[in-house]
Amino acid sequence: MHILFVSPYFKPYIGGIERVLDELSRQLLQDKHVEKVSILTTFSNYPRGVYANLASEDVDAGRYVYRLSFYPRDIPLIYHSYNAGFFSHTLPSVLLKVSPDVVHFCKTEWYIPNVLTYLFTRHTSRHVFFSSYHPKNLRLKHWPMVWFNRFLLKRVNAIHVPSRFVACDLSSIFRVPMHRISVIPNGVRPPRCIAQELRTKEPVRILSVGRLEIRKGQIELLQMFAELPRHVQEKTSLHLVGPDQGSRQQIFKLVQLHRLHNVVLHGLVPDDELFRLYRETDIYALPSRLEAFGLSALEAMAHGLPVVAFRQGALPEFATKGAILVEPGNWSKFAEAIVLLVHDNQLRARLGQQAREHVEGNYEWGYMAQQVARLYREIMGAGSR
Repeated sequence: MHILFVSPYFKPYIGGIERVLDELSRQLLQDKHVEKVSILTTFSNYPRGVYANLASEDVDAGRYVYRLSFYPRDIPLIYHSYNAGFFSHTLPSVLLKVSPDVVHFCKTEWYIPNVLTYLFTRHTSRHVFFSSYHPKNLRLKHWPMVWFNRFLLKRVNAIHVPSRFVACDLSSIFRVPMHRISVIPNGVRPPRCIAQELRTKEPVRILSVGRLEIRKGQIELLQMFAELPRHVQEKTSLHLVGPDQGSRQQIFKLVQLHRLHNVVLHGLVPDDELFRLYRETDIYALPSRLEAFGLSALEAMAHGLPVVAFRQGALPEFATKGAILVEPGNWSKFAEAIVLLVHDNQLRARLGQQAREHVEGNYEWGYMAQQVARLYREIMGAGSR
């Protein structure tokens, strides 16, 4: 089988869905039924900008990458993927050249290119739709996205989502029967070895990974940290990792206002640096208001970190061990959980070990890829080449 993934963004930008695409496509190359994996994407960097130095055709870790220029860059009145555009005159010729057996759509908001790709390949390919879509307050500008996706989802051969939470959401908004949706959780690459000795050195490191924006909750996390008792603050440090999406300036002002010398803003870091931070961390905090899955929490758990988060989205589905989940929006309970873990080295170690064992047994990328490959074989039938 030749698989073509369709996504507006790919490397060097790696967000949540892009990380899923990156890891899943790597794993699929190991499947004996998959002969080739291609990725149709753009030159766009989320949320604004273009990677002008990238080639239009490239090979990345065995995957064939095709970058197309889509226009117009932005239509403010229409809801879509930032800076990715809608129309490309080269799309038909690239699809003809690639000639995929299975087209795998990866982004709900890129709805016009998705539908165009479906129309150009509807007689020659099978189609799979992946979504991590989560509830939004639907406004007038969102309805084209809803209508286009309803059209597409009625016609694709298979649909998979990372959680039951997303399945219910997808079914409700896009009118998809639940029986058509497969739940295949996202995965992680557990590190090969983790030092199991009890971490007792101070400061106790708290880490949070995610784009710096309002809905990710870093501002509230920082305010909570500033209100911790002085003796707790003195033995801890807070590390925020992620690109600025509008909140960095406000976060920086709060750091200055409260004179928080033990808060570090790392910005966007490469994987090697991120994994080093996981290894050197004691507690992982996920303050998001809503997570369709919460991939960063899963990565932290794979590194043996206890997680503190709100009981919302898909977190109750996978963070069943090694995590303390509190009522959504209850920051006093969130702070209590942080303080408890800061003071109790044994509890941190016990929850961290439970988290890692839980992830290793249930959430490796290879397991996800096997299930996706099974979907491909089912829709291709006995005649797959």
